[in-house]
Amino acid sequence: MDWQIAENMRCDMAGYTKPGFAGTRHVVQIFPSGRQGDLPDELSSLILVGPIGTRLVLVTTRVGEYTNAAWRCIDLVKGAAFKTKDGRPGVRIPDLELLDKPDAHRTDPDFEQSFDAAADLASGKGWTFGRPGPIKERVVLIRVERVG
Repeated sequence: MDWQIAENMRCDMAGYTKPGFAGTRHVVQIFPSGRQGDLPDELSSLILVGPIGTRLVLVTTRVGEYTNAAWRCIDLVKGAAFKTKDGRPGVRIPDLELLDKPDAHRTDPDFEQSFDAAADLASGKGWTFGRPGPIKERVVLIRVERVG
């Protein structure tokens, strides 16, 4: 898996090989000095913790413009994050292909829906958006940057 990390970023992630935070857990810590750890190629669910204004983009293609394939953007914004035990903002994504509340522990099978579609980052609205499609086990690049 490849990474593009903006300068002076600080966040933590836990990626899981199965939906609902099941399977093998992989932890990544991003510091201004670099990254420790890696996420699995079989990435299916994810937890992101960091300061408000952190943006994560999950990209599923290395060919051409990534917005032509399935992708998902996750923004840590006020009002759409939970607080961890130590008071840091975070979001949980129990299934990379479905929309759930930012603090969900699992996807509700009775109310499954996709996240909002957007042509690109500039036209996206809300705390998560992108181009719906097969994302689980297909993420090849993760971009970590600031919103805006």
